[in-house]
Amino acid sequence: MRLRAGRTALGLLPLLALCAGVAGCGSSESLSAQQVLQTAATTTANLKSVKLDIKFGAGFAVQGVDLVSATGVFRAPGDSDLLAKTRTVGGFLEPELLTSGGKIYFKAIQFQAFQELTPEQALQYPDVARLLDRDHGLAPAIARGRSARLDADEAVNSVECYKVEAAYGPAELNQAVAPLHLTDDIKVTLWVGRSDHLVRRVRLEGHLFTPDQSTSAEVHLHDFNGPVDIPSPA
Repeated sequence: MRLRAGRTALGLLPLLALCAGVAGCGSSESLSAQQVLQTAATTTANLKSVKLDIKFGAGFAVQGVDLVSATGVFRAPGDSDLLAKTRTVGGFLEPELLTSGGKIYFKAIQFQAFQELTPEQALQYPDVARLLDRDHGLAPAIARGRSARLDADEAVNSVECYKVEAAYGPAELNQAVAPLHLTDDIKVTLWVGRSDHLVRRVRLEGHLFTPDQSTSAEVHLHDFNGPVDIPSPA
């Protein structure tokens, strides 16, 4: 009886090992804050397309005009469209910035025709293609966050996400987020999918334009790598 019990126990060992291996494979990975930023940088660089919803905080103004919100689309490598909602003394306007075929176009109100901008003029306006440029945009900037730390996980659109806070300065972000002009470090919070490592939300807070005024901008990214419609400038 003792011998048979011993043989039975020995026979169970491979099964127990297999079960332990399956349990280990099924568990969710746990990354450090810096590792999350590194993986998020890679997935952002490899985006084929994405849609964006943007909310601007109080005091967020471009060319003297207060921005309230915006919607945008991006298609790699460099086509994008951004339709903004602005507040003026006369009410709300919807200017639009289009990047297509390596050229940038703008119209201040919807019934106008697009006008091509020079590269210098284009830097005065937010540009989704610039923000998501794989070499000079958000992708390489994300990985350079400093003093990164993890907060409690949160869900974005029912997707469980790492929540990471990090500090970024002018050297990391000014090129990607022009016309924002950082003069010191700002706080950036990123919500990154635990399973796919896609950046699903980004919030920037601090001195985004001048050293004496704080404001914020929050970008919600969704519909990754699906079909997007970008209008023609004609």
